[in-house]
Amino acid sequence: VSYGLISYWTAYFKANYPVEYMTSLLNVYSGNSDKIHTSIEECRRLSIPVLPPDLNKSFVDFSIESTESNIPSIRWGLGSLMNVSHTTINPLIENRTKLNPPIFRSIEHLCKSAELAVLNRKMLESLIKSGSMDSFGDRSGLMSVIDRIIALSQSESQMRNSMQTSMFDAMQEGNSDNLASINVPVESTSESQKDIWEQESLGVNLSNNKLFDVLEY
Repeated sequence: VSYGLISYWTAYFKANYPVEYMTSLLNVYSGNSDKIHTSIEECRRLSIPVLPPDLNKSFVDFSIESTESNIPSIRWGLGSLMNVSHTTINPLIENRTKLNPPIFRSIEHLCKSAELAVLNRKMLESLIKSGSMDSFGDRSGLMSVIDRIIALSQSESQMRNSMQTSMFDAMQEGNSDNLASINVPVESTSESQKDIWEQESLGVNLSNNKLFDVLEY
């Protein structure tokens, strides 16, 4: 009887609140790549867009987000990426939400605003490979300057910790990105390479999701 009641409840929620139900299901399965892959396939069957992770839009968990066409969709949670923990990524998101507007404008702004020193190389690589940092440049280009990103973030973190004046604070806000800037090479990551990296970091391919060819977002 108990299992029957639970089955009735879940069937009701899935039928009447499919986006909310699938979002909750994905969060329950966080950390289980096989279950997440199965749930993503179910989202595709239900025509629910699953948006790729984005450092400027994603939260720790999977979340509901409306597309530009007002289509309810599910945004990938950063805490479900390979080599990314909830404990480490949460402060980064909290720092983002305090910004006005709540976005990281560039790599330099990211290094200034967030405690990136706590992120190790594997985590940063996962963010890049998954497409979470696509707004900052091409994935291959970002991978080629990953040492400079780590060095700049650690340098900025050390300045804050030592109570010294940040090198960015000496600049006007509008020009802060011009100092110690990181020029990301203009490279073009092939679709096959994106598939490999997304499979590695997400457990599923999102860039070549045919559902996105139909739904504009």
